[in-house]
Amino acid sequence: MADEIRFFELNTGAKIPSIGLGTYAIGYRHIDCAPIYGNEKEIGFALKELFDDGVVKREDLWITSKLWDIHHWAPKEKIVKGSEFVHETYGAYRTLEEFWDGEI
Repeated sequence: MADEIRFFELNTGAKIPSIGLGTYAIGYRHIDCAPIYGNEKEIGFALKELFDDGVVKREDLWITSKLWDIHHWAPKEKIVKGSEFVHETYGAYRTLEEFWDGEI
């Protein structure tokens, strides 16, 4: 089924699946989270288990989240708080620094 999913190519050359569903078992590789869903911690634990068991590699997944409107201009400490669920950032900290410096 994963072969049937449409991908978008980003300006970095990376490809992201066009849909994001929180279901790994049926072949999806785009996992959607959000603080409002209350699923980030559980998703993190489940992914750690998959990574540790060698079922999937981090670089084979897209993991996305959303920032609620009222938190867009939150202090830098709030932006960093979510990183406690990230086991391997693969350069994401650079993007966060750019967003902070650019005051998204």
